Amino acid sequence: MAYAWSEQATNEAPPRAERIPAGSGIRTRISKVVYGKGEQAFVSRGGDPQIMLIFQDEEGREAAGMYTLSIKAGWTIARLLSCFDPPANLKRMEEDGVEPKDFAYPDFGDANLLDRVVVIDLEYDNNGYAIITPVKLDGSDDSETPPATDESDDPPPSASPKFATKDEAWKAVVAHWPANKSKDDRNQQWITAIKGTGKKEADLTAADWTRVVESVLGDAPF
Repeated sequence: MAYAWSEQATNEAPPRAERIPAGSGIRTRISKVVYGKGEQAFVSRGGDPQIMLIFQDEEGREAAGMYTLSIKAGWTIARLLSCFDPPANLKRMEEDGVEPKDFAYPDFGDANLLDRVVVIDLEYDNNGYAIITPVKLDGSDDSETPPATDESDDPPPSASPKFATKDEAWKAVVAHWPANKSKDDRNQQWITAIKGTGKKEADLTAADWTRVVESVLGDAPF
């Protein structure tokens, strides 16, 4: 049967799904993995592969998140995988030698990402882009990342002695921040304290990170 070119030319494009409203604790599933536009695969400015994940809530509304699949930025997809319901088997992935870039291959990406359930917190920036934060099933807050002071996609450094690294300093701030004060205030004080050192984050010493914590939390007990 011949393709109905004339009929299709008068049809309208299917309507876009409604956007998921901003909020916390939104149960979603990954309804689609997008690997590129047309024949062009998604890549970051640094040339690393990227994928776009479409999160769909129980009412069919959607939000999209872009993930860079480099070693440096792979922590974002690792954190997402750990928040799946049920969580992905990260230990098995390590044993099998899976790398972030493997998710750029549709056969692998679809098999491991499609229809996975994850609870998210959702915000939108000033340009309307979604800021998606996956939530761990046990309710712990260790999935939260410190607010960026630059445009780097570096993950927090590996933990070492207390307050010796950005990671340790941030965990202390999250753990001891007063519950009756907003996260926005906390995040702004964090950024202000780092800028107040007069150094780049990469140059901060253990003493500097300790002063950052003290600046944000004041006399809070540790």
